[in-house]
Amino acid sequence: MNRNRPFGGLAVLAMLLCLPAAGTACAGQERKWDPVDFGTPSPAGTALPIRVDEDDVMGAARWPSACRFLTDNEIRTLLPQAEEIERKPTPVSVLSFDEEQREQASEGSCRFEFWLRNVTIKDVTSGVKVSIVGIADPSIIGDHYSEELASAKTRSDRDPAVDLGASLGPEACYTWRETSKLFPVVVCRQGPLMYDVSGTGYGDMEGVPEDDLVAQGESWRDKVLIPVAQIIASKVPAATGG
Repeated sequence: MNRNRPFGGLAVLAMLLCLPAAGTACAGQERKWDPVDFGTPSPAGTALPIRVDEDDVMGAARWPSACRFLTDNEIRTLLPQAEEIERKPTPVSVLSFDEEQREQASEGSCRFEFWLRNVTIKDVTSGVKVSIVGIADPSIIGDHYSEELASAKTRSDRDPAVDLGASLGPEACYTWRETSKLFPVVVCRQGPLMYDVSGTGYGDMEGVPEDDLVAQGESWRDKVLIPVAQIIASKVPAATGG
């Protein structure tokens, strides 16, 4: 299904707007949409305020807002057509590493939503979601990441995880996709931070068949989600200490 074309009442409205107003008519003409223009990551800006002491685990209540992990400029560098960028934070409830209790991070996850100008109609928004998984001494994060990766490789309720190691830039990453969903998730660790990046992009992507939604998801992962993971990693200190 091509989701970047007007449909239903929107198509009718588009035809009405095409009525000749200055001696020119456009009835019967279909608008030509631009393909998604993918850019490259820009150099990281200010480092994220993530510091932990040796052997320390930062409680979720003290996590920074995930909405601070990306700037508008960084999004537009990756997607030059992005406009009307909005941040939508959501709370995250996590089981603490060292106690059998749940803590809540009020903005532990954030969805960055935007419209890709001339790629889709304005009602169709694409997005990137960044979620914090944990913040702790890098050795603790490393152990937790390894446990999560081992589990993700053997889960039967979704496609097995693919270990990417350090090939992307962050210290380690893996990717997975739920069987019922088309867009993959990228999970990474860098220093004291473990996080994941997901999201959905709409529009024609050069070299990707229009009806191949799985291939579109993989293209969005490679050209948007992975670069976002790299940008975040570049802002995170690799060592402990303040």
